[in-house]
Amino acid sequence: MRKEKGNSKSGAKKAKKIHPVGEGKILVKSKTYGDHPRNKRGTIKEAVLNDDMKLSGSQTKLANLYAKAVKDPLDPFREKFHDGTMWSTLLSLFKKQLWRDGLVDLKSLEEFQCHSEYPLTRLFQRKISASVSSGATLDIEVITHGGVKRRSEKAKDYRQILIVIFYNDDFKPTVESETAFFKLGIDKRNKQNVSVPIPKGSIVALVALRCDHWKDGLAGGFSRRGLEILKAIDLRTS
Repeated sequence: MRKEKGNSKSGAKKAKKIHPVGEGKILVKSKTYGDHPRNKRGTIKEAVLNDDMKLSGSQTKLANLYAKAVKDPLDPFREKFHDGTMWSTLLSLFKKQLWRDGLVDLKSLEEFQCHSEYPLTRLFQRKISASVSSGATLDIEVITHGGVKRRSEKAKDYRQILIVIFYNDDFKPTVESETAFFKLGIDKRNKQNVSVPIPKGSIVALVALRCDHWKDGLAGGFSRRGLEILKAIDLRTS
């Protein structure tokens, strides 16, 4: 009499072994040795990092803080205009600066496009001037050249939001903004003047500009919008 091998069906997949992972352990997936738990680095013996690795780790943390401090205040002004590359671009830029110079230079953000595929310069020419009056107010003037209006364009106006982000010694942001509406047209040059009180302790300011074609709300798609950091201002020397 032939002995049967259990009740498993021919060709059935072998059940995977489940390894319990205890505290201080991680699960390692290995083709050679199978899935198995091991202690986390540094739980038995202190993990050793060379100087370059330590430096790179601290730079990444700092770069994250700076990138977050720039991106977060701008996020509310990126309505229906998000670009998934903005964070990685800022992080890469700041990390390179920290590695090369040991500090972050916000001047490098001038003319930074918050959407890499749809720069503000596609629609508008713009000019900015800024000065500090009496050490307590930041006076800004932005002139925008009204943009191209196609025959098929439904919008006759555009919305312009001037955004000012102040930073103190701890790089904590304070945001001010002002909105204006102008007529579209290749021959139109529109001026927006803003005077903003400088928060106590501020050492630097970023000025950004959001423009959108407008007809009872946002008109058109991404190609009719733009958001750019125009200027970085050192308030200690202005």
